[in-house]
Amino acid sequence: MFNLKTQDQGINILAQQDYLEVLIESFLIDRKSQGLSPDTIDFYAKKLKYFLKYCEGQALTQVSQLTTDMIRRYVLGLSETHNPGGVHACFRPLRTMLYWAEEEQIMPDGWKNPIRRVKAPRLPIEPIEPIQIEDLQLLCWLLRPSVGVLYFWQGFRTAIKASRFTLPHKSGWTDE
Repeated sequence: MFNLKTQDQGINILAQQDYLEVLIESFLIDRKSQGLSPDTIDFYAKKLKYFLKYCEGQALTQVSQLTTDMIRRYVLGLSETHNPGGVHACFRPLRTMLYWAEEEQIMPDGWKNPIRRVKAPRLPIEPIEPIQIEDLQLLCWLLRPSVGVLYFWQGFRTAIKASRFTLPHKSGWTDE
């Protein structure tokens, strides 16, 4: 859609959309026009600013200069200062923006999206410590006047019949 244009003097003029900063701004405008939450827009803007800063440090100003290797190096660089969740959080808006640019067909003909060959960084799966049965029992006991909790208790008792856990019988509850 936006091709390189050549003037008579043989000077190449890049389409404005090829500049990273312009592309990021256009992407954020698109997201705002879709009615995304201001917090989401701020998140995208902050994370894409990290990417823009990295690119400027590498003397990259155009989207057409992006390569899979460069994006992988960016992700590796982030891992020195961010935890795995932070690295992934920086990667997601970049991926979303580059997919958007491809979908909008705003890049020059023949442009190949470098993000397509970059896998998202892995996130460690950390087990969540389960709630203790005694804590659940206490929570439900504290909420006992609620009718909804009574139904919850009945379903919970049915679900864990085989358990060694004893539940207070509903006849022992009082509505104070």
